[in-house]
Amino acid sequence: MRCLLPCLALFLCALAPAAHADTPPGRGFVFCSVTDTSHTPARVWASPVVEAEYPADDPAGFRRGLALADEFLAVVQARGGEGSKMCNVTATAQEAAQLRADAQATWNKRVFMMKVGDWREVAWTPKPWTPTAAPASLSRYFLCWATQTDLPERVAISRSVASGIIVREVPGARALEAAFALNEAYTREFQTVAQAHGVAAQATCSPYDSLAEAQHAQQAQRKLMDGFNQRYTGLDWEPSAAATATALTGASAPAAGPVVTPVAAPRPHGYCQVSRTAGDAMVWASPVFALPQPPSPAYSEALAARFKSAVVGLGGDGDATCWLHPEGAEAAGRMREHARTEWTTRMFARPGDWRDVPWSPDAEAPSSMPATQGDPPAVAAAPADRPAWGVRIEDLPQPLADVLGLTSAQGAWVRQVVAGSAAEAAGLQVMDVILQVDGETVVDAAQFAALARRSASGRRVPVQVWRKRQVQALTVTVPVATVAAPSATPASSSSDRYYCVAGISRHSPEQNFETPVREVAGNPADMAALSVRLSDLLASLTRSAPGWHAFGTPTCYPNGTSFPGENFCFASVMKRIRGVNQTAALFCNPSREGIDQRVQDMHKRATAAPAQALAWPE
Repeated sequence: MRCLLPCLALFLCALAPAAHADTPPGRGFVFCSVTDTSHTPARVWASPVVEAEYPADDPAGFRRGLALADEFLAVVQARGGEGSKMCNVTATAQEAAQLRADAQATWNKRVFMMKVGDWREVAWTPKPWTPTAAPASLSRYFLCWATQTDLPERVAISRSVASGIIVREVPGARALEAAFALNEAYTREFQTVAQAHGVAAQATCSPYDSLAEAQHAQQAQRKLMDGFNQRYTGLDWEPSAAATATALTGASAPAAGPVVTPVAAPRPHGYCQVSRTAGDAMVWASPVFALPQPPSPAYSEALAARFKSAVVGLGGDGDATCWLHPEGAEAAGRMREHARTEWTTRMFARPGDWRDVPWSPDAEAPSSMPATQGDPPAVAAAPADRPAWGVRIEDLPQPLADVLGLTSAQGAWVRQVVAGSAAEAAGLQVMDVILQVDGETVVDAAQFAALARRSASGRRVPVQVWRKRQVQALTVTVPVATVAAPSATPASSSSDRYYCVAGISRHSPEQNFETPVREVAGNPADMAALSVRLSDLLASLTRSAPGWHAFGTPTCYPNGTSFPGENFCFASVMKRIRGVNQTAALFCNPSREGIDQRVQDMHKRATAAPAQALAWPE
């Protein structure tokens, strides 16, 4: 499944401006599905890949996708089906076909000899698109609920409270924004209602386009929450008139009046996630980031592939999706928060199921993008960054090696190619794995950096890379400015001192630690040294604090897109059966101002449990 919010997937991704009649339409390819998880196995109705038109000013065809989802759901309902609707609009038929094949493979998996889903083919051709004016108003339907699973003394598996179906009229021209604003307002109000009924869990509300969809969702919800040894209470609850009025006022289009000076359109933003729904379900999510170009299906897929590579490097895996929003950071942030809320409050959710990953598209810039200010210099002890050839490389994680079809994690993984560099001229690409340089096998990033520095100025150096599951031969012409390094000592950093701070947390029982900022001698880009520093701190904690489990080996990488010059290390331990979830992060920066900004950011994101002071080990 490519979205964590089946009933909200299209709604959350479709807040684009309305089309103009004189704008030439765009063309894309669509795959639609309707999923009913109230049965075992789940029932999935799937369309073929079809071509569809959409307004050129409808970014990525989001609004058109919403209309097609309604149309396809009507076809499924005529066959006696119901469920959550979703359409994927892509730039090419191949992309849509791949999405369809991936979805079918997921539902055809077997658990305990039974298929996860019953895949049903539906012959369907969408109706031709014609621009139409929005109606004056539309009805939207809402359901709210909250479920607590960690009940004291295990008196039941779960305890749930749920509202009835709430019907509200929204302005037709701003139906999506208005429904979203109402949903947020109702979620906040229902939170207090749930707590008043003794349910200590995050409340969730969902909007639906039709009464039939809301009724089906309500039936499925009741079936899930009201089983053996489960406590379920249906509430006769209505949101306050004040909440409705405030939400609709904020979402309404400006009233007719004097002409005002137009303001610049908000810059598009988005976020990416990798979700694993089999086994230990989990999500890895990026922060909200600004987009350097307008959103499109092809760009979304490219970002998703890059984010998945980053997650695989952290030991994760799953289906990758990027939600790109044309209307700014705030709207994209609401999308992300709703996804996080839905995931962390689902039935049988556990702490740590949602993991934040500090990543942005600039962290893996394509070769056409300029170098990012604040990146650390090349070092001999991996990861190496921008040696003489103009390529940023890191050690190849074993999970990524498996994905790329390599038999081992030997080689140097290309994370960025600098525009105008010798590497770009030779044809090196992001995601290549460098296997040989001048006949010598490359074991890791450190060895590649050393070989690159030893290359004679002006010489043509043969290079073998792994790309698209095969070896390819390239030739790099070493720049004339490059000379052999006089020794194995790496180029020194712009500063031989830097500052570090660390934060460590665990759930159940919640406990948080934070170190003071510490000034350290050395190269802030020496990732191996940073990993050791965090390992020593964690070892000191597990020896002195009861109830903490040993952490795994930290993973470190540049994080200059968050705070210029910053490097970041991360470690975690999760044991689902025993309810163990611990995370640790180390941030280092040669700038004292930069590390102070990081500390402020840590405090903004602080949880309810205050952080205890943790001394650095001597």
